[in-house]
Formats: sequence, structure tokens, C-alpha cells
Amino acid sequence: MSTYWQLGLALYLGFVFHLKSSAQEPVTLITARITTVKESDWQREMAQTGKPDGMRERLQARTLVELAGAMTDDEVTLLSVGQERDFVTQWGRTANQQDVEAKKTEKQLIGTEMRVKREILDDDGTKVRLHITLTHDLQPPQLQKITYDTAAVGAERDRRSVTAPRFERLRWQGEVMARPEERMIASFQSPQDAATRIVVFLQGGAAASKAKESTTLQQTIYRVPELNMLDWLLKTSRDDAAVIHHLQEAVAAGQASVVSSTTLSMASRARAEAQIGTEHWVPTEMGQYVDQLYLVPSAFEPVLQGTRVSTDVSGCRATFNNSYALRPPLTVKWPTSWLRARDEKGAFTKAIHGWMDWRDRFEQQMDGSVFFCNAAPHLVAMMPPADQVWGTERQGRWLDVTVMQQPDWSAKPAPEDINEFVRGKEPAALPRRMFIGIALDSDAAHALLTERKPGQDDSALLHELLARTKDGKARVMTCVLAAHESDRRNQTSARMHAYPTEMPSIPSAWQDVPVGTRLEQDGDIVALTQHLAPPARSEWKLARDMPDAVMWQPRFRTMSTSTQAFAMISTGTHLLSAAAIPAVMADTDFPANETKTDDFESLKMDDFERFSQRQLKSGHAKLKSHSLLRTQPSPRVRLSVIEEYQTATAFDPPSSGAPFRMRPTALEALPVGLQFEGELTDEPDGTFHLNVKLQYSTAKPIEPGLEETLRLSANPKALYPGAKHELDEWTEGLSLVPGKFRRLLPPSSTTGDKTTTRSAWVRVRPAK
Repeated sequence: MSTYWQLGLALYLGFVFHLKSSAQEPVTLITARITTVKESDWQREMAQTGKPDGMRERLQARTLVELAGAMTDDEVTLLSVGQERDFVTQWGRTANQQDVEAKKTEKQLIGTEMRVKREILDDDGTKVRLHITLTHDLQPPQLQKITYDTAAVGAERDRRSVTAPRFERLRWQGEVMARPEERMIASFQSPQDAATRIVVFLQGGAAASKAKESTTLQQTIYRVPELNMLDWLLKTSRDDAAVIHHLQEAVAAGQASVVSSTTLSMASRARAEAQIGTEHWVPTEMGQYVDQLYLVPSAFEPVLQGTRVSTDVSGCRATFNNSYALRPPLTVKWPTSWLRARDEKGAFTKAIHGWMDWRDRFEQQMDGSVFFCNAAPHLVAMMPPADQVWGTERQGRWLDVTVMQQPDWSAKPAPEDINEFVRGKEPAALPRRMFIGIALDSDAAHALLTERKPGQDDSALLHELLARTKDGKARVMTCVLAAHESDRRNQTSARMHAYPTEMPSIPSAWQDVPVGTRLEQDGDIVALTQHLAPPARSEWKLARDMPDAVMWQPRFRTMSTSTQAFAMISTGTHLLSAAAIPAVMADTDFPANETKTDDFESLKMDDFERFSQRQLKSGHAKLKSHSLLRTQPSPRVRLSVIEEYQTATAFDPPSSGAPFRMRPTALEALPVGLQFEGELTDEPDGTFHLNVKLQYSTAKPIEPGLEETLRLSANPKALYPGAKHELDEWTEGLSLVPGKFRRLLPPSSTTGDKTTTRSAWVRVRPAK
């Protein structure tokens, strides 16, 4: 703790509380203490089973700040220590249009503030609920510099800049029962020092208070090597205690680490939210002054680097919406160009080029619930770190594993504590879903699929794939686990990549795309999206006379599955989907003329498998795409492996003074690769009906360049064609006999290659 705050706390800069006296109403006294303790002492205390009374003394806690006051009514009582400061929340240009000034400010108390409102629940005033909002600054705020002169380079960029604050704060908001005994209501691993823990204690209530209903929730996030964690999970099945023991041993050996640890205590059947970390204020809107290419921040939002836990505990069931971010926002540079600036003669013929800064965020979010069957830790979720796909500096691959615990669990929940989804199920039967994505050579994958028995459990296939991963013959692309006991759950771990979408050469609007892992489950429907690599980039040249004037757009590369594949009572290991990476997404395309005959045209479906194998082995055909999707009969299933290109749809056309410049002003996403969508229904006669839409790109899109665009603009009758995208598309409704291949109708094609024939076949067969 800095000397600044030691002096500030010793002097108690501004102590305020609101108090109304009333002889008719009982008085509630409260005291809150924010303290620090050694992490080792805290862990030793948590391992004890004794009473929580006297915890602060046993821990030899060092008090950072203490707030105390009295309440005699039901109005909000304010307790605070600190000073108010003004911070700018909106910047704008001065009257002379040459400088910037603060257009809007906001007062913030720098120090500690607690707002308390009591709620008397019985006639004699001995059962009191306290509604508390607590904010505490861990360090003095810092100001970060934001450059707005996007036409400048090097040190000149800093000459025109504004500031935005960065707060290092602890927040707690929730409900507790007033009690005369002191107890812990929150604890956090210190963001600055992993050996130190910040603990908040609360004491409040009449001596005769009978309100002791409370519950405690602990959340710990471990970062562990990926393959180690997979080994532990597969060997111990549903034994959480064994897995968590491995995690703790790995931490002790220095092979893993605890990256976040939070404890909350609250009233039973109440909601609480707490966070700790650094709040970075980042721009969300920019005021445009295109003649000088100034982009001035006109609005901000806070972005948390740290941990937020939001939970509602009812009996032994806790719903949660939690987030975690280990890294601060990352500055990303984007090219900016204005092609119609005022020149020395006052004409709008000057072009300006520069660079602006924007911020990507790193987020891990969980939304679900957990049912505590005992007081032991429970494995709740597992995801790759938010920067695993892109932006990592670590060696190897890791997993962030979330463990939750209700240490004061004492009895099984009443029937009303749980919903129909988990009622009547034993803890070991509650659903746990782990998704593992593994990439390997196409020939090896086809060989494994050929040997696979569809009606059997796929455990052997998974173990073989992991064995090849350890030998370097395959690699894990994604691994996510959700052990939430609810019929709806969401998990995201990604770098939130922001890119310009309107007027993209001078951004006026931005869109965030999570580059990483996203899992959504709603009942027995699962949707999993995994980015396969960092985004590629498309570039547009904007001006013949200024080669540096360019515009960028990212190309996101993803594999996405949405299927009604799991009844929640199903168990075992199942192959969910498989798909070859389309040639247009590879570094080099497959050879042309992949099919040299028309023999597929008249082929009967009973002969397809034998015939196709012969054609592939002889080299007369090439397998362009092979995909598999596990599903129940469902109104919508989807499988895609795509790269999203952007094509221009609107332009700022050349001016009479500069006929050699043009820039896109609006864009449209163009998914390129493999896209499969279907509706599958089972018929009374044992057949299936499938409405299918299949698209397969045969070449990379080609966007008209600057010269072609200028030629088109010179012709008032010419229409801009957009990107040239060659693809085959099959759309059909058909009846399928289980186990039999069925050929789709000849595709509608936009390909310019007339020397090849492509044929698509589909088969439905029962799975276990």
C-alpha cells in the first residue's frame, strides 16, 4: 500500500454519514473494515472448520480503512472517506476548431465509500437485512494518454492528445443480514501481489439480533497445461476431488497457477456482485474532424482487467454470470485516410493519411448455475485463455479451470431449491459436457473415420487422437467444459477484436468479434464456435497518388457447429462433428480438374461407396470436402468452416478535383468455405426427410482493385460487381434411407471452371 494512502487514511479526509434520530425506531450500528492478510494465512484459515467469529484477529489482518455509522430509519446511509475529483467523460473541439476541451465531466470519490440501506423484516426489529454498495480504491487513479491526431506519426502524435482515467478498485454490492458478530463478506486475491489477500469484514446489528441466515461462495480459477488437465479429467471421470487435488499439486510444484480467487458471503436467497481489478476507460465514440484527420474521443466506457463475480444463491444452488480478464485492453493501430481535405487554395483536393488507435479486450465469461451436493469444491467450467488463439506470448497451450465451493453447505436442498432439470438426479448423474477439438492430417482423419463404428462409444477414438497429439501428429484446437446444472449455459473466452464497419477508412462505427472459443447450450441444443487462427487481413488501395492511403478489414476464420445432439441424460464419448478445411482457406489451393469423368452422374446410390473409393485411389477424383454432424431430428442443424471476407457495397466516388481516388464507405460480409444447413425429420416408415442447403467455395474471392473501380465509376451505367466469389450451391429436399448415400441434384454454380464436375452426396445413419 502506497504512502499516499497511508497518510490519506490516517488523516481521514472527509468522513461523512447520514443520520436521522428517531425514538420510535431501533438503531442499527454498522462497522466495515477493509484489510489485508497473508495469502498463506488465509488458505490455512479456510482449511479450518471452526467458527468464523474472531477471524480478523486470528489472521492478524492489517486494517486499511474503517467506516462506522448508525441507522435509525430506512433511508440510505452514506459512509465515506476520501476526496472528490473531476474526470472528463467527453472531449470536443474549442470554438476556434484548433484545440480540444472537456465537454462533460463526472465527479468520482477517490477513497472508500459505502452506501447502506436497512430493511426490517420482523415486528421487533431484530431481523434486519442490509443492502450494501461498497467501493474502495486500491491505488490512486492514473491518467492514460489517448492520441487524436491520426494524421501525425512518431512523437508528433503525442502533441495532440487527451486523457482518460484508470481506476484500480474493489467493488461489492449485495445483501447481508445484520448481526452483532463480525464476519467476512468478501475476499480477493490482490491484483498487485499474489501473496496478499484483501478481506472485507462487516459488523452490524443489535445485540439481540436473531438474523444469522447467510451463505458463502468461493471461486478459484487455475491456469494449467492443457494436456495435463485432459489426462486428469479422462482418468478420474466425474471425481472432482481427484481433479482438484491434481490442480493443487500442480500449483505447489510450480507447474500451474491460481490466477483468480474470490470469496463472497451474503444473505441466503440473495444476489451479490463483487469485482476487483483495474477499470480502464476506453473510447467508444470519436468526433470526426476530417479536414485535419482528428478523431477526438467523445464517449468512454469502463473495461475491467480483473475478476467480476455476480451470483444469486438459493439454498445449495447458485446461479452466476461471472467474467475474468487477466490482460488489459490492447492498443491496435488502424490506417485512416481522408481523400477530400482542403488544400492551400481552399479546394477539397488534398489527401491525408494517418493511423488511429483502438482497443481490443480480453474476456472470459460464464453464465449458468451450479448445484452444490456437499461442501467440497466443484469443477464448474474450463476454457482456453482469452488470448490462446491470438496474442499469446506463453509457451505451449493452457486451460483456465474454474472451481466453485459452498463451504458452509450443511444440508441437501429442499425441492423448491432446484428446478425440474436437476430434481431427482444424483450428483454423479448431473450433466457435464466437455468438447475437445483436434486437428490432424486429412488422410489420417479419413482412416480413423473409416475404422469407427457409429453405434459404439467413441472413447477409443478420443484416446487415439490424444495419443497422436502427444506424439506431435495432431494438435488440440479447442477444449471447453461446462458442468453447470442448468438447461441453459454460455461460455466465452476470446480476444474481443474491434474493427471499423461504417466509413471504415475514417471509422464512425465499430463492431466487436470474439476471436476464441464460444459455447452456448439451451436444453439439448449445443452451439460451439472456435476460431481456427488469428484473422487474416484484406487491404484496399484508395488513392493512385498516395500509395500509403489504404483501408484494412479482418477476415475471421472459424469452425461453427449448431446441433440438437445431446439429450441431457446421455452419457459417454461421442463424435460430434468432423470437417475438412476447405481448400480456399489453405495456403495453397488443391489442383484444378479434380473430377475428370462424368461417371458420377449415373451412379446408383448402392454403388457409391465402393465406386468413390476406387475413383479416389486411381486419381480420377479428389475429395474436396468430407463432413460429419451428429444430431437428433431437428428443425435446424448447421456446420460451417469459413473465412469471412468483406466486400464493398458503397463508395465515396471520385471528385472532379481528384478523379484518381475512391474509398469504400459500406461493407458486407462474405462467408467463404463450407456451409451446411439442414432440417431433419424422421418419418413413420423409418426413413428421414432432409431439407438441405450446402455451399462450397471453389476459389478465393477477388475484390475489384482501385483501377477497376475507377473505370467503373467513370461509366454512369456500370454497376459495381462486388467481390467475385466462385462457389457451388445445392438446395434440395429429399427422402433418405438410413445407411444409404443419396446424390444431390447438380449444383447451381458461379464457378468459371467448366472443365470439372462436382458431385455432392449425403447419408443418414443411426448413432448410439
